[in-house]
Amino acid sequence: MSLKRHARSRRGDSFFLEVVLQSVRLGERVLVAAPSNLAVDNLLDGLVRHGLRVARLGHPARVHGDLREFSLDALVDRHPDTREARKLTKQARALFRKAGKWTRGKPEPGARQADRAEAKQLLAGARALDEQVVASIIRDAQVVAATATGLDA
Repeated sequence: MSLKRHARSRRGDSFFLEVVLQSVRLGERVLVAAPSNLAVDNLLDGLVRHGLRVARLGHPARVHGDLREFSLDALVDRHPDTREARKLTKQARALFRKAGKWTRGKPEPGARQADRAEAKQLLAGARALDEQVVASIIRDAQVVAATATGLDA
């Protein structure tokens, strides 16, 4: 669906809110973009009050305080798979530290390289899991909201 609002339009934000709500009721997923963070947040506030599943793209510092829980960063932090990705990252960092330490005893040949290789695999798994989480959140949202400039990132 594509709907463009011009600054001099006679129809206000409530009209656009209603159009989005009707589209969601018809089973469509909607991408909402506005020229400013305030405009996106105003529309997002209305959508949240109607109980829609929303995801707000953009830097959390630019999202209104009451709506930060709907920012992509906050949604990712609360996702259950994020905890697993953090565990993988922590294990990888521990392996990198272990591989970089000097020890009194001579390590087995190839042990450090094996630790580094395993750490790289763990990091790749964590990155893949993070990407799956983001894709899942956006896929499950009925409405994704962002500023027009935030969509190019």
